[in-house]
Amino acid sequence: MARRANRRRSATSRIGLRCCLTALLLAASAASAQERLWLAGTELAPGSSYSYAGLLMPAFGGHLGEGFIQRYWVDYLTYRYDSDGRRIEAEGLGAEAALGYVTPVGSGQLSTTMGILYRDTTLSPDDPDSAARGAQWRLRAQVEYNQPVSESAELGLLGSYVFGQRGYWTRARLGMDVGPGLRAGPELILQGDPDYRAVQYGAFLAGLQLSSTVQAGIRAGIREQRDESRRGYVGVEFTGHW
Repeated sequence: MARRANRRRSATSRIGLRCCLTALLLAASAASAQERLWLAGTELAPGSSYSYAGLLMPAFGGHLGEGFIQRYWVDYLTYRYDSDGRRIEAEGLGAEAALGYVTPVGSGQLSTTMGILYRDTTLSPDDPDSAARGAQWRLRAQVEYNQPVSESAELGLLGSYVFGQRGYWTRARLGMDVGPGLRAGPELILQGDPDYRAVQYGAFLAGLQLSSTVQAGIRAGIREQRDESRRGYVGVEFTGHW
């Protein structure tokens, strides 16, 4: 019975990811290279990790800077938490297709998206009370706001919420110009769901030019999680036109 259940979950996971990847490829073929922005990165900390790859493109005649946009995302995460005296190890593979809108707000820019998120989370040992457990289709809302605060500094706010799981992820960054094309500053991240809560505070450096179309960024800091000791984290980010 357990093997049959695992096979059904595996088949459902493959179907969900295949649908999202097919939508990504079809949409990518319809957009010009100048209007396709890809993102990828990873973050590592003792007991947790997050890796992602995504594609951002215009939709319905919009542009990445203003109008309708479409976003496609795949990711893999691991984390751990305590439940009823047990240490639970979690890992999940996810994919999302989202539609949104970008609009100027004063001298800043506001982006909102709503997407269908598929995630298959394995818990070891099993935790039947966890809202994140198993294969789930859910809605995820995301809001991003960027606002210049001076000629050489910009505030960036980003937040997302997964309905049904009550999962959230928020980040605030203050980026300051530190060289040609380079921006650095502090960052604060709050994330969690009913199973765990974590706070990260650190610093980032963005705008490292790897080629004419690819940039990289690095980040590092301290992670504090409920039921865990204080630990460090490091991350790397890549963006480019494709």
